[in-house]
Amino acid sequence: MLKQYSSLLKIQRRRVADDRRQLLDANAAPDVLWKFAPELYESLVSNWGKDTVDDAERQVMLRHLDWCWSDYLVHAAELGDGIHLVSLGGLNAFDTFNKEMNLEFRTFRRNLVDRVIDTMSTSTFSSEGIQLSDDNPQQPSATCDVHD
Repeated sequence: MLKQYSSLLKIQRRRVADDRRQLLDANAAPDVLWKFAPELYESLVSNWGKDTVDDAERQVMLRHLDWCWSDYLVHAAELGDGIHLVSLGGLNAFDTFNKEMNLEFRTFRRNLVDRVIDTMSTSTFSSEGIQLSDDNPQQPSATCDVHD
């Protein structure tokens, strides 16, 4: 039964790990700004150059990906802890868990995009790249590594 519940999380974890690996590959340009904030992207590129902006977006994406994923896993644990109560109400706990976690995964993705755009629009750039503040100097303890 536990394996049944963890299968969705495993699929989502793999997607996030793949995204993270692509970001770590310097040849793959991130595309959040280009897709969701094209005016900001064009403005930053005209001021700092495409390579600088892409490197900055990669750094920001990695930072927020880890934090947003950690928040997502906390929600998954909280939902999992109380999911048995759903069946007491006559609903299918497994279906409810999957529905809630799919909704939460979409929220995770939206939060990631929003945080990247916010950070990229409010951070200071220099000839050396983006200057990120250390608001959260410690990395979250939950990661998206997949070991199969």
